[in-house]
Amino acid sequence: NFSGRFVSQNAVVQTLDLNPTFSYQLFPQLSIGAGADYRFSGVQLERNLASTDPFTNAQVDVAHAKLKSDLLSNGAWGWNAGVMFKPFEALSVGASYRSKITVDYKGDANFTQRLTGNPILDALVAATLPQGPHPVATSIEFPASINLGAGVMLPGGFLLGREADWTEWSSFHQLNIVFPDLTGRDLDRVTAWTDSWAYRAGIEKKFGNVAIRAGYYFDNTPQPSFDTGPLLSDNDRNVYSAGFGSGTGNFGLDVGPLLRTFRK
Repeated sequence: NFSGRFVSQNAVVQTLDLNPTFSYQLFPQLSIGAGADYRFSGVQLERNLASTDPFTNAQVDVAHAKLKSDLLSNGAWGWNAGVMFKPFEALSVGASYRSKITVDYKGDANFTQRLTGNPILDALVAATLPQGPHPVATSIEFPASINLGAGVMLPGGFLLGREADWTEWSSFHQLNIVFPDLTGRDLDRVTAWTDSWAYRAGIEKKFGNVAIRAGYYFDNTPQPSFDTGPLLSDNDRNVYSAGFGSGTGNFGLDVGPLLRTFRK
């Protein structure tokens, strides 16, 4: 009875990034870096399909559609660059840029009939519903981002970090799902997402080889209220974090849970 079942019942986007980087210290106060990003990605989308019952004129569930591509079967390249400036010992300022990455997905779609109890309608759906797996293709443009940050060493051994992240969500302007062997089944959703900012702050205190940390960030949603969809959280988010780290010169362990709340 979920009212949005004809829009989405499951929407999953998985990513795995390989990010070889190079950095160089130009001066004691200035370092630069650059790298390549190769992003593996998989997508899974599920929803019910509706039809109108000719006797009751009501929308009824007639089938379930599932689109899936494997994580390691799709990938694309991007790049990143950054700079770090340390004008004096207690202050570090940095900036980085990550390019957009467009992944073209190829996978399969399966349609499973859901019986309505109306034999005429069920027979009509069975005659027209695609049988077996069918190739499907779509493309998702992961947006570019700019990250600005500063670290300040405070009295008492506290390290304060501040960061602002800009994400070019406006580049994700549509989601096209193409069925190469099924005429008239292609889906095209135009989006109205806007660029957004996220703001972060964290503090750390070290006790020998152990560090205690706490943090907070606020993430603006890129989706306006009239264009919410299943691929991304559709409200602004408040996120609280805490954790600790322990290590030596060669090895380290860090643990940090997050608590997310969504603003209504």
